[in-house]
Amino acid sequence: MTIDWQTAAAIAEVVGGIAVVISLIYLAYQVRQNTRAIRGATLDSVTSHMKSELRWSGEMAPIWKKVFREPDTLTFEEAWELGEWTNASLTARQNEFHQFRHGLLDEDVWEASENIIRLLMCIDWIRNWWNEHGRHDKSAEFAALVDRLAEAGGRDSMKELDAVFAYSKE
Repeated sequence: MTIDWQTAAAIAEVVGGIAVVISLIYLAYQVRQNTRAIRGATLDSVTSHMKSELRWSGEMAPIWKKVFREPDTLTFEEAWELGEWTNASLTARQNEFHQFRHGLLDEDVWEASENIIRLLMCIDWIRNWWNEHGRHDKSAEFAALVDRLAEAGGRDSMKELDAVFAYSKE
């Protein structure tokens, strides 16, 4: 039996080509699965941080009340706590912004984050804090976004905040 080396080489090339195609299909599947897992973990992290913010802001109810009614009466400690909360919130939004830009957050999740920024920037005390302290440790791109959202916030966002805090008015 004689071996036709050209035929054997051609068969090996075809088999090798099929193996490469199968490998690429498998790799694409794995990348897709990995992307889904990363997006799920990112969403879980965003949700977890927002729940933490809500708990923390609930503990700060007296400070929030002052911010809306008599912001000039905040003590140093209250202003510090509100500044820390605001910084944590905006740092989380910056992270979400970058995650969104890299395709790890859905647009609707990012829009909710934008709304949080817009609402925060409607509060005079927070807007002043942002201009004096907050923007300095954020990326230039994120700071520009916050500034644009602050400009866009306007009356509708303030009406939303009034509605949120209407239950606390005496």
